[in-house]
Amino acid sequence: MHGYTAANDILSRDVRALRGVGEAKAKALAALGIPKVMDLAYYVPKAYEDRTTYRDIAGLEEGRKYLFKATVKALPPPTVHGAGLTVYRAVVEDVTGSAECVWFNQRYAASRLSLGKAYAFYGECDGSSGKRRVRRPEVFGADEDVTGMYPVYGLTEGITQNGLRALTKGLMARLVEDGYASLPKAVCERYGLAGLLESIKAMHWPATMEEALKARRRLAFEEFFYMQLALAGHKKSYVGGHAGVCGTAKRTPPDLADFIGSLPFRLTEAQRRTIGEVCSDMAGSDIMNRLVQGDVGSGKTAVAAAAAFVAARNGFQSAYMAPMGILAAQHLRTFTAYLGPFGIKVGLLVGDMDARSRREALRGLASGETAVAVGTHALIQGGVEFKNLGLVVADEQHKFGVGQRAGLYGKGAAPDLMVMTATPIPRTMALAVYGDMDVSVMDGMPPGRTPVDTYCVGGALRERVYAFIRKNVGEGRQAFVVCPFVEEPGEGEGKSVLEYGKELAGGALAGLRVDTVHGRMRQSEKDSAMMRFAEGETDVLVSSTVVEVGVDVPNASLMVVEGAERFGLSQLHQLRGRVGRGAHKSWCVLITDDKGGESARRMDAICSTGDGFKVAEMDLELRGAGEFFGLRQHGDMGFRVADIWRDAATLGEAQECAFDVMEGRLPLSAEDVMVIEEQLKAMPEGYRSLVIG
Repeated sequence: MHGYTAANDILSRDVRALRGVGEAKAKALAALGIPKVMDLAYYVPKAYEDRTTYRDIAGLEEGRKYLFKATVKALPPPTVHGAGLTVYRAVVEDVTGSAECVWFNQRYAASRLSLGKAYAFYGECDGSSGKRRVRRPEVFGADEDVTGMYPVYGLTEGITQNGLRALTKGLMARLVEDGYASLPKAVCERYGLAGLLESIKAMHWPATMEEALKARRRLAFEEFFYMQLALAGHKKSYVGGHAGVCGTAKRTPPDLADFIGSLPFRLTEAQRRTIGEVCSDMAGSDIMNRLVQGDVGSGKTAVAAAAAFVAARNGFQSAYMAPMGILAAQHLRTFTAYLGPFGIKVGLLVGDMDARSRREALRGLASGETAVAVGTHALIQGGVEFKNLGLVVADEQHKFGVGQRAGLYGKGAAPDLMVMTATPIPRTMALAVYGDMDVSVMDGMPPGRTPVDTYCVGGALRERVYAFIRKNVGEGRQAFVVCPFVEEPGEGEGKSVLEYGKELAGGALAGLRVDTVHGRMRQSEKDSAMMRFAEGETDVLVSSTVVEVGVDVPNASLMVVEGAERFGLSQLHQLRGRVGRGAHKSWCVLITDDKGGESARRMDAICSTGDGFKVAEMDLELRGAGEFFGLRQHGDMGFRVADIWRDAATLGEAQECAFDVMEGRLPLSAEDVMVIEEQLKAMPEGYRSLVIG
């Protein structure tokens, strides 16, 4: 609910406007992300307790919670078990059997009971048959109306389940139907969606589980719809709305087959399919706006080179943007080798070039002499002018948001755009983040890629891991050791990159050439350290995750990750992809002392498959969308209810609807248009700026 009317102005107030909320409780609610009453209205229950029917005592099953009525048969005296533990009991019965109710240090619960009187109880059964016991049951009067679906909320210190339930029930009772609409009537009719207020009430206090699911679908649909509408608007306004010089169709050149045949390897089926999709985009009347995603080593660079070849043959320049200077230099050599024999000049532009080299690079771009510019973010900064930029390729830019992509388009007269990522993105994530782009999935691997065996071990085996590093180096190979900390970690959390590198060089790996690299170093220092490793001057590179996207080092055969539980699965997979790039057998060893519960599931998952797309799906399921990319990089999408994993089907419906609205396939009334305009004004800035103002 992005807006409200006078009838429901309570929604705009601080939570202290609610009865029973003082300073202490308001502070606790703020810790749950509920500083305003509106936040409470959208605080989604994590589960529901089904208390819709009463159960006979004879039907109580172990391990489940039930609502039942019974008469108090006996009240044994409380028993004390050591200091601080007092157990209160009550024997209750109905016509089908008896059970023992037990409370620990809850004198108030047992004290309200009277012998021979009937009550309603709700609690979990522990034991069955003739030894039924119900732990910590809630107690109600036998005549109280306590049936229904009860929400179960996430809590924090100072907030109880019943206290939060009382707040939401009180708020729902205060909200009145006022005709406020947050979705167009045409949209609601097509997808069978209820009103906003009705859905909020049903989300908190549904009559049935089906009603709760319908309410969640409706609220999630709204959030997805407006995000997708923004993306659809962006795609229409840029991709189909530009007829600039670079929006001109680029014909597939007749010698493209000669170019592909000249490459020092045979293309995979996935590479051929993706090149076909890219050529079709470039030859069309609309501007290309494509995401190319493929696992580490799937051959995306060859696809980008083919696109640059097509652009050059049509008289256009290309800009290939890499995240690091050393990667740009590596791609400069690759593109020169691929394109140079066809008379296509490739140049370099990075941030730390000397003044003379920079002037020459800028002159080549402005004159058009340089057909393909390879570089870093320096390519899209002020002062860089292209004569006829027709293609922009952003490599390893899976953290680019919508607004950042929009900035890339401005360097030419509507150039084609291809964003490439080696982080496989689940379909639902791609819809949510790249809904304005066409997507190519490169799911094949070039022949010769060596599978990487992955193992997870405890810290007690660290010395054996060091011995394994020595063995590999002794055989002429190299190794990465990745730490989760750049600076000094907290007590007991491990070692920093610098501390660990120094310790290894002077101890377990003494005699080997050990170097360090991390993200806090100057770019030139990082590039130098990476280059020394790439050229074989270093045996072991101790680093932070800065090597997640790094130079190709075919001689590296071992990746060791300390504190593996601190990394996401997709990040671990990216780190693993730094090895296995040559002809030698390769390994990835994950070291962690946290091998229980959720951590064990995650480590088992990464060790069980080398398929990056499966890893990404598991990562999204286990960590959620915010952690998959990190909110710092992607920005909060503004979702209160929607979850792109749990609500994947709803996301697909919302995208379909948004594009139908934008293309005029779903007619809207004037009132519907007004509803959309009002909602777009309240959207997060990153999306709102694409559609309005």
